Amino acid sequence: MSDRKKVLVVHHTVSISTAAVHEAALQGLGIEELGVIEACSLPALTAGAHDTLTAAGVVLLSPVNIGYLAGAMKHYFDQIYYPCLEATKSLPFAAVLHSNSDASGALRALEAITTGMQWQPVADPLVVAGDPDAEVREQIAELAGTVGAYAAGMT
Repeated sequence: MSDRKKVLVVHHTVSISTAAVHEAALQGLGIEELGVIEACSLPALTAGAHDTLTAAGVVLLSPVNIGYLAGAMKHYFDQIYYPCLEATKSLPFAAVLHSNSDASGALRALEAITTGMQWQPVADPLVVAGDPDAEVREQIAELAGTVGAYAAGMT
């Protein structure tokens, strides 16, 4: 049995831009190379309660559709809400939202859901517009790495 901590990356990648966000987040979990954490990346439509219950941290990656979280991300939260409500209190998490317009509704929804679950934000949500350039990819990687460090108990 491994002593490594699992960081769950829940994503909905529907475009080249959201795929780039996903790739940058996985690169940010480079702490995995040290054998400290294990990155587990799952699409939001397939990630479930067991995946979340066995995670020491979560990175959420979602496009913003019509000013709201992607339906796939909402589906993920619908699936895990009751099974994980008590067991995942204080779970460290961070989120990246990809939006080409106003993301305020998605940010409000994300805050309401994660506050209701009593998850611990370890970084402010990052809103990305368009294709992420090198600087934005670095910010995404840093955000994911922060979750990894919290999950591994390194902070």
